[in-house]
Amino acid sequence: MDFGIASAAVESTRRLIRATRSTLSSVITHYPKIKHVEVDAESNLDLVRRLDIRQTPTTLFLNLDGREIARAVGTPKRQQVINALERI
Repeated sequence: MDFGIASAAVESTRRLIRATRSTLSSVITHYPKIKHVEVDAESNLDLVRRLDIRQTPTTLFLNLDGREIARAVGTPKRQQVINALERI
């Protein structure tokens, strides 16, 4: 892989992660009982495999039992986050 292309891909992923973080942070403020936990995929490869995460960012919405209620691959839309949080 060309270094320039690899650098562009990494920066693109970083932008998506920042956008996801921003969207989640702005919506979560309206749900005080919901907790946002960010996990570094590279440092947690076993967990990534177990949860079948194939792309970053991926947002999992879990209920109190840890069961997946919804999943957003890529940067979720604000309404998508709200809909998922309403189901928890």
